[in-house]
Amino acid sequence: MGCCDGDKKYKDADYGNPGYTGPEPDERLKNGPIDDRSCTDLICCVIFVAFWGAMVVICYRGVTNGTPEKYLGVYDASGNMCG
Repeated sequence: MGCCDGDKKYKDADYGNPGYTGPEPDERLKNGPIDDRSCTDLICCVIFVAFWGAMVVICYRGVTNGTPEKYLGVYDASGNMCG
């Protein structure tokens, strides 16, 4: 018995046979992977939307109350804004 000869899941598989269709599917999977699905990422979605809303507010306030030309302008080697 080798390292991989233990309790094989597909011990009766005939992969050399072109007509082989595989093992019979599990009865629990007849209606799809899971019968009782539910939304699990709702909290993450709410946090993500809140984050983007906060970023829009921060950007808006930065542009209206700040001086964005400081970041968009060109500076010389001494740190003086050109133009």
